[in-house]
Amino acid sequence: ARIRQNCRPETGGCAPRLWHVRILALERRSRPEDHLTRAGRCGAVPHSGVSGPERKPDADAIRELAVRNYIEMRDLTADPTFVLQKMIEKSFSEKYPELWIPLYEQVTFTHIPYSEALKAGEIQNDIMRKVMDRPDIKQVWDSEEVEKAILKELRQ
Repeated sequence: ARIRQNCRPETGGCAPRLWHVRILALERRSRPEDHLTRAGRCGAVPHSGVSGPERKPDADAIRELAVRNYIEMRDLTADPTFVLQKMIEKSFSEKYPELWIPLYEQVTFTHIPYSEALKAGEIQNDIMRKVMDRPDIKQVWDSEEVEKAILKELRQ
């Protein structure tokens, strides 16, 4: 029950907590002797050396991603146009995994910093807005023409 309570969208879900753990683990791996001495005799958990300005861009991105994910889940998942967009993205990313990693995958399955994933996601959204503006997108969504349009946008 406690895990479910802590994994709510408005708190950023579970991924941000794992991010903090990963940063602490990387810190300990890079300076194990420092953490052993700072933990002291009382067994206190040492503070990670990464804080403040170094973490703020990713912390801000976590907040923004959580809000966007909540809105997406609440408002868009039943929208046929949104579902079509996700189908196009999935198809393209399967064909060009080195060029297009969907935002969800960047955040969930990679070690890409949240701030960088957010920027990449915004670029992807801009590209997809142009693609989805086509009046014939429902008919040509899986065509080579749409694929070439996405590739062209990525090269700009």
